[in-house]
Amino acid sequence: MKINVTTPAVVIRASKQGGVAVGTQTVQKPSDIPYYSGSYTITPGPQAQTLKTEELRMARDLTVEAIPNNYGLITWNGSFLTIT
Repeated sequence: MKINVTTPAVVIRASKQGGVAVGTQTVQKPSDIPYYSGSYTITPGPQAQTLKTEELRMARDLTVEAIPNNYGLITWNGSFLTIT
């Protein structure tokens, strides 16, 4: 969240949901946000992969494995990475 320092007044108050309300937005305490429970390691593949981490805490770093050798030729033309 970005707070403009030229704003005349920003109201900060305790929220009933357990976080802190800044203006009209509630900022949750970290302990109130659930942890991501999926895999923390992914391997690049032919299909897009989305990890459902929105509004969740991460317990550790995400690891993206190296592109497997069986993917064949990897080319870069300055704009696109092509794996064939």
